[in-house]
Amino acid sequence: MRFNGVLTLRLVTRRTILGLALIGLIIGMVLTLLTILARQHWFCEIITHFRFQILGGLVGVSLLLLLIRRWKLLPLVLLLAVPHLIAIAPQIVPGPKVAAAGPSLRLISYNVLTSNETPQEAVNWVLEQDADLVLLLEIGFSWHGHLQPLDEHYPYKVSHPRGDNFGLAFYSKLPITEKTIDTKTHPFLYAKVDWQGRPLAIAGVHPIPPLGRTNARDRDNTFDKITRLAAVEEAPLIVAGDFNCTPWSPAFQPMLENLHDTSRGTGYSPTWRRFHPLYGIPIDHLLLSDSLVCLHREIGPRNGSDHSPIVAEIASQAQ
Repeated sequence: MRFNGVLTLRLVTRRTILGLALIGLIIGMVLTLLTILARQHWFCEIITHFRFQILGGLVGVSLLLLLIRRWKLLPLVLLLAVPHLIAIAPQIVPGPKVAAAGPSLRLISYNVLTSNETPQEAVNWVLEQDADLVLLLEIGFSWHGHLQPLDEHYPYKVSHPRGDNFGLAFYSKLPITEKTIDTKTHPFLYAKVDWQGRPLAIAGVHPIPPLGRTNARDRDNTFDKITRLAAVEEAPLIVAGDFNCTPWSPAFQPMLENLHDTSRGTGYSPTWRRFHPLYGIPIDHLLLSDSLVCLHREIGPRNGSDHSPIVAEIASQAQ
């Protein structure tokens, strides 16, 4: 009688595990199909930002199938994982080593969150980093008083606060020789600084999140502008900001025709909701023209924001 009870329990357990695995497999199939259709609809494109999470789910399905020895379903799981592995490969596989020449500069790109409840903590952290260039996003009117220490520390500044979540400020130790802010939709900062006696171009961006067809189109228009700028800019170019897009989205790829992504080879490095297992994704980026090289890149603390800052050391590429 006891033997039959144990056997029944094992059968129930196996069926439960199989049921969970099949549910996970079906969800993985649906999500993978949606990512394949990313170019056709904004919602499908959003799913591409969660490829690591989808892969994690498929790994969990594989473990469940291995536990109950359902080998025949494993090739299907592997097949579903392939497009995600291909998409994230550049973030995992290190790129070629590039030699640098001359002194470097330190840059911070940081979405500080308009409604940050500890703004002074964020400002103090920026001051501690003592970067040469600082791009701050989501600078609302309420941030004016908190930013005074930065005004005293940096002799050059471009500021465009707003009443929504799309204000920005750019601080520089290097002389700013040219500056424009396109405010037709969401601010697009373009500036040039004098770096070692030659111009260095910086673009600071924060397009709207692609929730809905209109917003997705507006965000992609910003990406088109970056792509066009990189194609014609004669000076070395840095593009930084909150892109509201991950590197493995098809919308991101055209910008890499004349720019390289400094996150390549760094693995999974989320910058938005960094420590959340389901929502943490890398949507803050630093792109460089081929004449520049990133010597070091790290993700800093949130300091009350929902984003984590990017801190990077940049130098000229050796000829």
